[in-house]
Amino acid sequence: MMSALEERAEALRALAGLLRAGLGPHEALREWHRDVPPTCRPALMRMARRISLGSSPSRSVAELGTVLGDDAPAVAAAFSVHMELGGDVAHVFDRLAAAVERRAASERAARAASAGALLSGRVVAGLPLFLVPLAPLAKAPLLDSLGIAMVVVGVGLALAGMWWIGRLVPRPPSADDPAALLADLLASAARGGVPLAVAMESAARVPLARLAHGLSRARRLVVLGAPWAEALALSGDDDLAGIAGAVGRADRLGTPVADALEAHADRCREIAIHRFEEALRRAPVLMVLPLSFCVLPAYGVLGLGPYLRTMATGV
Repeated sequence: MMSALEERAEALRALAGLLRAGLGPHEALREWHRDVPPTCRPALMRMARRISLGSSPSRSVAELGTVLGDDAPAVAAAFSVHMELGGDVAHVFDRLAAAVERRAASERAARAASAGALLSGRVVAGLPLFLVPLAPLAKAPLLDSLGIAMVVVGVGLALAGMWWIGRLVPRPPSADDPAALLADLLASAARGGVPLAVAMESAARVPLARLAHGLSRARRLVVLGAPWAEALALSGDDDLAGIAGAVGRADRLGTPVADALEAHADRCREIAIHRFEEALRRAPVLMVLPLSFCVLPAYGVLGLGPYLRTMATGV
């Protein structure tokens, strides 16, 4: 059975196939539901009806959160730039599908790598809860205010430890890297013969998550007379500066700018996956914190507390 990410990748490849076959954006989106996994069809059929009633492709795709998840804005942005400038948008969707498949593989690896550590941590964190039924053996009163407070504090610490341990296991990126998407859009436009300045002006008008502020600043610099490559470098955004660096290297070396941009997009996606893998390796080490500050105190409150109280009161 395919995961949600794998179904998303298959749906994107089906859309790319329709566009590569020569269908326009409207026709491709209306036919899209025929070649996707069954779980995706109801939402795509509703979208096809909206497009038949006059809704724009980019707006309709942006509402496909149930099918595309957090990648819906990226697909909508690709359609928006494609309808304005042209270019090989099918290639963009194929690359996006490949990125989704890599995230799906990372998610499977994360589940396999973290299952043992997560299960062990939660079992250890949950053991103090089994001390609650044994507390009456200490012959300490548990129904007075102090006894109830000890049980509430101990159970609360154990549950907090279990929640904390679960939160320490990272999740793979839920959406494509905005810098990689922007580089792919610019590469697609460049392959279609669109000048970089024109492509950047179009791409800067679509919402690209964390790049929005930097793109806005770069547009203001362009209005003041700076070329786009320089404006990106001076935008204060490291991701945009990286795109400017890729374009500059291509100009200096005389290599195709589209190839340089796609290589930069691949690097951005690889960096995001590597960061996730590093966080996954750190998770078992960080579990020492909830074990020290939640689980061990819970053992003390629920395990030793009743006996110490019995000894103190001489019961």
